[in-house]
Amino acid sequence: MVREVDPELPVYDMSTIRADIARFFWPVQVFGTLFGIFAIIALSLSSMGVYGLIAYSVSRRTREIGIRIALGAEKTDVLRLVLKGALCHLVVGLTLGLAGASAFSRLLHIFMVRVSPTDPHTFVMISVVLVAVTISACAIPAWRAVRLTPVEALRTD
Repeated sequence: MVREVDPELPVYDMSTIRADIARFFWPVQVFGTLFGIFAIIALSLSSMGVYGLIAYSVSRRTREIGIRIALGAEKTDVLRLVLKGALCHLVVGLTLGLAGASAFSRLLHIFMVRVSPTDPHTFVMISVVLVAVTISACAIPAWRAVRLTPVEALRTD
C-alpha cells in the first residue's frame, strides 16, 4: 500500500502486528518452556527421592510390620502406617512450598501472562499433582509392606 501511494518512499522491516507480538513474547515463551522442562525434571527427581525414602523406611521396619501383621493388623493398618510418614512430610513441604511460592510469585508478576500472582487454581493444581506424585511414589513400597507375611519378616535381617 505504501508503494501505491509513493513508490520512492523507502520501507524497511515490514511485518504484521501478529509477527511483532510473537517476536516480543519470544523470550517469555522460551523461558516458560525451559522452566516447564526443569519442573518436570524436578518432579521426577523428587518422586524418585520419595520412593527411595519410603522403600528404605519399609525395609528398615520389615520386622515391625511382620510383627504387627502376626498380631492381627489389617492390610489397611499396614498401608496407613507406611503412608502416614510420607503424607506428614508432604503436608509440611506443601505448607512451606505454597507460602514460598506465594511470596516469590509476587516478585515475578511481571513475567506472568494471563495469570495473577495469587491464582488459587494454580496453587490447587500444584498441590493435587504433588499429592498424586507422592502417593504414586509410595505405592510400590506400601504394596510390598501389605504383601509381607510374618514368616518372611522375621527371617529378614
